[in-house]
Order: sequence, then structure tokens, then C-alpha cells
Amino acid sequence: MSPTLSSLLIYVLAILPAIGWILVYRHLDSKDPEPIKASSFALLAGVLSTLPVFALQLVFTLFPEFDLVSKAQANITNPLIFSSAFLVFVAFIEELTKGLAFLWVIRRYEPSFNQVVDGIVYGALVGIGFAFAENIYYFTRAIDVFQFSGNFLAVFSIRSFGTMLAHTLFTGLFGFYFAKAYFAPVIDHDSKSEKLWENVRHNIKQAFKLHATFLHLLPNSAKSEGRTFKRNVLIFEGFIVAILIHFLYNGLIKLEVFGQNWTFLIVPLIFVSAWYVWSRFFVKLYTMVINFVRVRKTDQYKAKIQP
Repeated sequence: MSPTLSSLLIYVLAILPAIGWILVYRHLDSKDPEPIKASSFALLAGVLSTLPVFALQLVFTLFPEFDLVSKAQANITNPLIFSSAFLVFVAFIEELTKGLAFLWVIRRYEPSFNQVVDGIVYGALVGIGFAFAENIYYFTRAIDVFQFSGNFLAVFSIRSFGTMLAHTLFTGLFGFYFAKAYFAPVIDHDSKSEKLWENVRHNIKQAFKLHATFLHLLPNSAKSEGRTFKRNVLIFEGFIVAILIHFLYNGLIKLEVFGQNWTFLIVPLIFVSAWYVWSRFFVKLYTMVINFVRVRKTDQYKAKIQP
């Protein structure tokens, strides 16, 4: 196969799953779909967000004296600790570049950003653009090594239906937290005027406590009643959650703990993440289900089902 035809096939194979996931999120947001222009810009921003990641890899390769990974490996003797630290670093860099791309999209198309689920949609589109650009790189490498064999098909399947979906969920979660920080009524009024870069250290410290995750974001949580949150703390918390889920995903693929590979746990991780993110599109129904489960054994429940 000629190099031109091979490159064309790589682009086709990379774009087909991207179109599929775009249609999934457009379908979920079918009641109030985002403008095509804004959605296209989010995809482009996601593609461009890979440039700092690839640039960093290039710097580490061309200038070994700046290779932080090699220096860390030389100083950390425990392989598990080094691998974990490396995967946290990768998750941080990728979620940072995607998060900045998301903020760029929201800043440019703020009039279209008018409800909580929009944060998920734009975050997911950024994630799709990022994964699309990554897939071109990984598919090219896979073809050089495996040609169009069964091994290449395995790489294609994992990258297209696992990793691409995962990236939509990571950035979609951050987008959800960001949208909650702007539209939720539980935000402390005094914090709404605070710029994102103000009091960063304090806000990140508070975000690590993950208050909102357990006390607010679950619908109708009794513990959340009367609670308020600083806007930027909630945004940073979303960033931390995205990094943690991203780290868990990569860790389950690459780490061995207690001599065991835990890759099989990726399926429930992705399932739970997708259920949580996609349930935001049907939050009224989701809340009804939670309430149904909560009162299923009470007299209140019995009274409801009486004719």
C-alpha cells in the first residue's frame, strides 16, 4: 500500500469513531442542541490542545537535560511509585490542556453556554477532538509496527471505543463542574466575582477536600441542603476529579498491583462514569429514580401507588 493511501486510511479510521461519538452527544442534547459553529470550534480546540502534549514529548526527546520523566525515574527506585507518579503527571498535563481549550471555547461562545448540560457537551467535544488527534498518532505508529493485522485492529478498537469515550467523560466531567459553578444556585454569592487565577492556592487546597462531590452533586442530597460553595473551588474540584478518573483509567491499563493486572476494571469504571455524566441530560428522571429508591419502603411510597 502506498504511503499516501495509507495516510488517507489512517485519517478515515480516526474520523469515523469521532463522528460516531459526536452523534451520540448530539442525540443526548437533541432538545437544545449547540450551534454547529460553536461545536466545530470545540472540536478544533480539542485537536489544538494536543499540541502542547506533543511539544513536551518532543522537548524531552531532543533535549534529555530537560527530560523530567527520566530524571524522576533515576531518583525513584520503586517501580510502582514511579509509574503512578508518571501516570498522574500525564493525566494532569492532558486534562490541563483540554481544560484550557474548554475555557477558550466557553469564552468565545459564551452566549451559547446557557445551561448545565452545555458544559458536558462542550467538554465532550473537546475530548473528542483531543482523542482524534491522538488516534492519528497512535494509528500511524501501529501501522508501522503491525501493518493492517489483528494487532492493529485491537489498537483501533481500544483507541476508538475505549479511549475516545474516556476522554469525552474526563473533560465532560470537568465541563459539568464548571457549568455547575456558573449556574447552580448553591454558589456563594461573594465568590462569583472572584477571578479564576485569584487565591489559586487556597481554592485548590479546598478543592482537594471534594466537598461538592459528596454533598452537592448527587441530586436532592439531604447533606447538601443549606450548603454553599465557592465558584472557583468547585471548578478546581472538577479538574481534580477529571485527573483522578483519568489516572485510574491509565493505571488500570498499565499498572500491576499485588502481581495482578486490573485492566478488566476499566469496563465498570467507564460504565459508571458514562452513567453519571449522561444521567445529567435526564436529571429530572434521574432525581425521580433516586427518590423512588429512597422512599420505596415507606408509607409515603405505599400511598403513592394506591389507586
